[in-house]
Amino acid sequence: MNKPDANLDNPMTNALYSFESIIWPANYVHKAYQRSTQFPDGQEDLKALYQSVFEPFGVLGKCAPFTLPFSKDIDLNEYRAFLSGHTPQLPLSIVTITRNDNHVERMQERTQAFIDCIYWLSERHETKVELIIVEWNPPGDRPPVKEAFNFVEQHPFVSVIIVRVPPEIHAHYTLSENLPLYQMIGKNAGIRRARGNYILSTNIDVLLSDELFQFITSDQMQPGKLYRSNRWDIDRKVLDLESPEEMLGKARDLCFQINYSDGVRAISEPEPDTDASDDSLCDTSLAITHLHTWACGDFQLLHRDDWARVSGYSELDVFSFHLDSLFSITCHYASLDEVSLSNEYPHYHIDHTLGTPVKSNTYVINENKALYHIPYMTLFLFDFQMKENGDHFVFNDSGWGLAGFDLPFTQVTRAHWERVPPDYKKPGFAASKPSSILSTQQLEKLEKDDQDRIYRHYLRAHQQTANYLRSRHSDKKCYIWGAGERGKIHCTHLINHGVAIAGFIHGTDSTCPDYLLDLPVYKRDRVFPEDNCFYLVASIYAEEIRVILEKQGKAEGTDYMVLF
Repeated sequence: MNKPDANLDNPMTNALYSFESIIWPANYVHKAYQRSTQFPDGQEDLKALYQSVFEPFGVLGKCAPFTLPFSKDIDLNEYRAFLSGHTPQLPLSIVTITRNDNHVERMQERTQAFIDCIYWLSERHETKVELIIVEWNPPGDRPPVKEAFNFVEQHPFVSVIIVRVPPEIHAHYTLSENLPLYQMIGKNAGIRRARGNYILSTNIDVLLSDELFQFITSDQMQPGKLYRSNRWDIDRKVLDLESPEEMLGKARDLCFQINYSDGVRAISEPEPDTDASDDSLCDTSLAITHLHTWACGDFQLLHRDDWARVSGYSELDVFSFHLDSLFSITCHYASLDEVSLSNEYPHYHIDHTLGTPVKSNTYVINENKALYHIPYMTLFLFDFQMKENGDHFVFNDSGWGLAGFDLPFTQVTRAHWERVPPDYKKPGFAASKPSSILSTQQLEKLEKDDQDRIYRHYLRAHQQTANYLRSRHSDKKCYIWGAGERGKIHCTHLINHGVAIAGFIHGTDSTCPDYLLDLPVYKRDRVFPEDNCFYLVASIYAEEIRVILEKQGKAEGTDYMVLF
């Protein structure tokens, strides 16, 4: 695949990119819509604007349906057959995927730390664990995983199995030349071969905290749940420590940010008040607006039967971005309740350099290789259409998890509790194609067909906002509260529609430039004393900004409004 044009000057591309960034996340959008139903007399024009712009499913309801079956439409019995025998006395199987290359800094050390910490935790708590490492498309010029890392041949509690997906299977996929590893398809292969009661899907740069390990191997676990844990991002200096005990003992001290359900916060910031969340939104909004999808691919844990119920992750032939979020959404509509664990039970992610998103549906990795992934808008469409039907999509056929392939495997660590070595059922059919029901070509066509609808909705929303401001607040100085990308996008469009913008307000303690788009940037304490101002809130933190404005005696519609 050629490298895409990262220039977003094209009007339609810019509109789509901006629209997706603006409506993510969408809780404040739904709250604004709900408030509009209670606006007093005299604010009919603002009410009409809010209900037009913030109507949660306006543009989504006009898009074409996906050509996917719902669970009620097919017999799922074939989907539920695991390729390994169930071991009831085994509380947990851990599944991860890797290949022995340098796709991330200090990959060797990260993987060894991951393995060693599982050995140490299971022995510390005398708990049986199965670790399945899926080795995807191993490079021919490097040692295989079984030789590249240190494994204990015998262990009291841990069984380690390496399942190999050879290059000839990898070559079946469209992005195989540029993408050396298909993360979610590989994880599915491990999940479908797991023997434990509960199966954790995670990554090789993750360390489980002691508290989290105790909980997920305890009898407190329940089927019918999707368990999520906050990811704590820690400095890679943890790799300089000598033992798993020392790594896990000092991991909290090396944390610099935490991924909560509502976003990423610095370690110095207070934990969000989850009890204060608006549960009424759960019935009216998309699932993604209240699920814990931040960094969710590093920790998703379900009972084995529940993994089978949703046929694992979608095996779309795309880069893995957002497939973990799509899985969480699918679980929601499969009536699997999300359990978001508190900071008492974190998992630690060892920091590393990321790739670069260059478009809403494209990601650039090493050597400028551009990879297609599902964009936010498609994620919202999946969510919306499952919500409208009250059921979850079935994304894969019954061969999910490479069930139609006889994958070679090696047991590198034999646990004392294992009476016989693991063995996987031979497939009853020979797979000849990937298991995703929806092809990449179909997905891209649907995406293209919807672009015009989204583009027109986006432009109409800006035009309506500009008309309102010119008719009701032309005598006031308009400031955009939000000096990030969202604020700049709104500023550009409003100016193009003839609205005069006096400047930006930067609402945090972080550093900011003196000017954006040739307009001054103010700290909020410099603006409040001025009279005759109107504030345009353009931030995902719109609810927090509303509290600040209300405390200053400002009223919605008179002194400020929330932009989409």
